[in-house]
Amino acid sequence: MAKNVLFLLVDSLRSDKVFQNKNSQIPNIKNLIKTGTSFSQTISSSDSTLISIVSMFTGMHPFKTGIRSERFNKLQNNITTLFQIFSNYGYNQYSYQPTVTQTIGLFPNFKNSDNSYDYHNDLDDGLGKQIIDKFTSGYLKEPWFFYIHFNDLHFPITVQKEFDDEKYGTSNYEKQLSSIDVWIGKILEQIDLENTLVILTADHGVFIPHLEINGKKINFEINGKEQINKTKLGNKIPSFLNPIKTKVFFSLEKKKKQKKLDLLNSLNLKPHEKRSLLWQRTDLDRVLFDDNVHVPLIFAGHKIPKNKSISQLVRTIDVLPTILDILEIDLTEKIDGQSIFPLMNKEKIDEIPAYMETTPLIEKKANEVIGIRTSQYKYFRDREDTSKRIHLYDLIKDSFEDKNLGSNRFDLIEKLESTLQQILNENNLHENDQISEEESEEIEKELKKLGYD
Repeated sequence: MAKNVLFLLVDSLRSDKVFQNKNSQIPNIKNLIKTGTSFSQTISSSDSTLISIVSMFTGMHPFKTGIRSERFNKLQNNITTLFQIFSNYGYNQYSYQPTVTQTIGLFPNFKNSDNSYDYHNDLDDGLGKQIIDKFTSGYLKEPWFFYIHFNDLHFPITVQKEFDDEKYGTSNYEKQLSSIDVWIGKILEQIDLENTLVILTADHGVFIPHLEINGKKINFEINGKEQINKTKLGNKIPSFLNPIKTKVFFSLEKKKKQKKLDLLNSLNLKPHEKRSLLWQRTDLDRVLFDDNVHVPLIFAGHKIPKNKSISQLVRTIDVLPTILDILEIDLTEKIDGQSIFPLMNKEKIDEIPAYMETTPLIEKKANEVIGIRTSQYKYFRDREDTSKRIHLYDLIKDSFEDKNLGSNRFDLIEKLESTLQQILNENNLHENDQISEEESEEIEKELKKLGYD
């Protein structure tokens, strides 16, 4: 009999906040780690949701899926997804996900009509109860695949009063993670792990503008409720005023950043501390530090070894073939991901460098980068020009990516660039020749509601 599958995706969840957690209270996630197998070196394909989930659920590098050109596009319709495969195998598919993710042509018609929710609707706003009701009411028909995308950690974070206490974390991010963990526990209480495969991961990470140094707190986290109101107000401005709105917005953001910089100049901060505090969503210079792309990955339940931790580098594009391998479902399509199930069973597989790319801005052209990560090195550079914005880090000696070696390790840069070119030049590239202006505008409209510019 086919096994059920529960897929929990926590938007913006960083790996270090799970595996090196010191402040949040996450007993349910920790218990899931003990009852399953975790991968501590998992790299996402992108620093943004839409690009990363398309890559994750197709097992393909994002530039092969059609979602990216000069603007956002829908998924190329000739690419097979995990959802299509499950449909072919008779799975009943259910979901809860933020509305914006439904604009990209990735997801099927889920069985539950309430499968999407408002981008500011958190678990404590009634969403959590809706999810639990699906389990307790007998609504789910086996075999089922249940995809739940938690948006509570996504900017802007609004912490519930119950968790607005330092015992749950020092930053709003950590407090909110403690809150999410409670709901994860309630969901897992409904699961028979013997007959269910559970996956917990994230789409990407995020910079957290909160720091404690020498007993002093520096907090640049944005007031969630205030930001939501500003975004809603901005969305009411007529479209013909968008050029003026954009100009004013970026001007104010620039002033805000300079004010932060003036404050931080008097402090002896390390590069990674400074960039976390100064980070803004509107930054034109995009980056691919581990804060953005290093995510947790946990498998538990059906056929999964217990209390096992694997440190070999893996990628989120490996999730799709791994799920199919565990469930003994054949994959006939050629994809970029590989099953990492053998690693769980003490077998060896080759480590493959992780390809990464940044997301564009909507109203302005960003300085985007692409790159690769291995277990030892991080390399990224300008998307268009191989000689610009070169970043190279030795992750063994410099785990915080503080020392850029890009100006003196030309031999290593040449080698890593050659590997990157091999990935870019693979012959199973899917070109999206029929880019729809209307579809791009639909995606961008939903992104703007979330505060993207």
